[in-house]
Amino acid sequence: MRRHALLFAFLPALAALVMGASHASAASTNDPQTLRAMQSHLGAIETWRVAPETVARHCRSRDPEGVADREARIAVWQSEQAALRADAEDRFSRLVPLTLPASYPPDVVRAGVKVELLKIIFLGRTPEEATTICRSFPHPDFPLWSASRIEKVRAAIKALDEWAANGPR
Repeated sequence: MRRHALLFAFLPALAALVMGASHASAASTNDPQTLRAMQSHLGAIETWRVAPETVARHCRSRDPEGVADREARIAVWQSEQAALRADAEDRFSRLVPLTLPASYPPDVVRAGVKVELLKIIFLGRTPEEATTICRSFPHPDFPLWSASRIEKVRAAIKALDEWAANGPR
């Protein structure tokens, strides 16, 4: 397994760190375990949605020569995944307020997702390691572009839709 493939193994669980499962009081009639699961799904879909632009933006200073390649790869991804990205944004914006207190609006949670994403990927890495990550970004085997990641996002959206259809309390 390529080293950078390990970097994104955290995506499905990022919400537990960012959204704080202890903030389940927003929907106190839902059991905490269900709320944590929904928060995890929300974190996974939002991380998938914002990761390419967030990582590319961070990489501008680390690997300025690779900016054009990263931007081209993001443009392809945005085009290929436009519908799924819109679905993820819709679920995130609509359902975050149902799973967290009002003091955690979607924009605040999104900012936290981006910060945690960058910390997990780059914090504690040497400059050379960080540059290697940035240079790997446009490659087709970079973890963000994997079909399995897309299937996990679809599964998370499906779970969120089922939860929402059953009337979160």
